[in-house]
Amino acid sequence: MYKKHTEKEWIDAFEMHQKHFGPSYISRQTGLSESEVKRKIRQHRDTGVWLTERLPYTRSTPELKRLVVDAAVKQRLSYGEITIKYGISFSCLLSWLRKFRHGGYEELFAIKPKGRPPQMGRPKKTRKEPQTELEKALRENELLRAEVALLKKVRALVEERIAREQGNGR
Repeated sequence: MYKKHTEKEWIDAFEMHQKHFGPSYISRQTGLSESEVKRKIRQHRDTGVWLTERLPYTRSTPELKRLVVDAAVKQRLSYGEITIKYGISFSCLLSWLRKFRHGGYEELFAIKPKGRPPQMGRPKKTRKEPQTELEKALRENELLRAEVALLKKVRALVEERIAREQGNGR
């Protein structure tokens, strides 16, 4: 997996933070974005941990989702406090809150099906053959009229082209 910043860059940033340098200075010296540095400093201040690598993906349990949503709605904790306290991303928190506000706990805990849905083939069109002799004859008559009309148009185009060529040849 591609890492945007190396572990050494984050260790250097942490050492600068320990020497009481500000986020903007750390950002300029290490090449890390200032917002990332501020987030790491806030995370270190609140948890005492300076993570240099990403945490592995773990599926969130319904209990964790309930705790997070209750912390946001009932306890009115800030989003930053919640993300640090429960170790979830900001976008994940916003997604859970959006689902909760839209459909309550039912929508929040709903399990979304994974993978591509099975393809439902369209029902094949079946040609209905005319049942009676009269319907067959009417259908054949309709097709013949269409064919005659097409042939008339082709003949008219050919005659027009011949007339144009004879007119130009004079």
